Amino acid sequence: MTETTNKKNSVIASIYEWVEVFCFALFAVVMLFTFVCRLITVDGSSMNNTFHHGDRVIISNLFYTPKTGDVVVLQDSTSVDMSAPIIKRIIATAGETVDIDPETWQVTVTDKEGNVRTLEEDYTRKEYILSFPISTDRILELDLGYEYATQYDNYGRQLSEPIALVRIDESNFEILVDGKTIGVDTNTLKVISKDEFGNIEEIDENTVKKTLVNMRMPSVGDMYYYQNAISPMAYPHTVEEGHVFVMGDNRNNSLDSRLLGDIDERMIIGKAYVRVLPNPKIGF
Repeated sequence: MTETTNKKNSVIASIYEWVEVFCFALFAVVMLFTFVCRLITVDGSSMNNTFHHGDRVIISNLFYTPKTGDVVVLQDSTSVDMSAPIIKRIIATAGETVDIDPETWQVTVTDKEGNVRTLEEDYTRKEYILSFPISTDRILELDLGYEYATQYDNYGRQLSEPIALVRIDESNFEILVDGKTIGVDTNTLKVISKDEFGNIEEIDENTVKKTLVNMRMPSVGDMYYYQNAISPMAYPHTVEEGHVFVMGDNRNNSLDSRLLGDIDERMIIGKAYVRVLPNPKIGF
């Protein structure tokens, strides 16, 4: 009887220890995510290709001081545009001066001491127009940013409504035109056309043109709708004290300081440190 009782007490003690460990771990996790860091879900495509819609990211504001290049999450409950958390990259901090060349996408930042540096922005998602002839009198133009194609004649007159591209992978697209499937590699600029009978024709690479689209800057309509938008004529622009200038990596599909103006540092709820899902990564 004593041996059986001892075994029973041992099992109960073991269960108690596991429950205690679990409760302690749960308490530690709750405290961690309450006072040290937070887990947020990326909403939208403004940070492609660094982050995508649905990515889960750990952020923290503990002992944080904003600096250029940091990816941060912002929120302002009093703002319609920032009532929910948005994720952007800091381009310039208080007192620094930012300048943007929309044609080359070159961004320069001048610090308070007058030192000028051109940002190396390999992370940005630039937008291109790809065009090539599909007959002697028609040109197919692909907007790689919005992923659609339109036909034009040799005088630039539009001949068709935009047709959605089919994405094969990061650099390859397909589109069906006049019964032909046209495959496009946006890196090598190789364009191959295949008809319904399987006949393949490669477009002369010398006729394929890839043009960089201008970086988006506020239009007259934008200036009317967004009261804090920074006019293209206002650059170089010096960031207000206590504020930061932010942009999304997907530059032509991002609501950021170009339209919202400088962002109050108090709106920063944390810097992004780790992407948890779907592809774990530390540092951005």
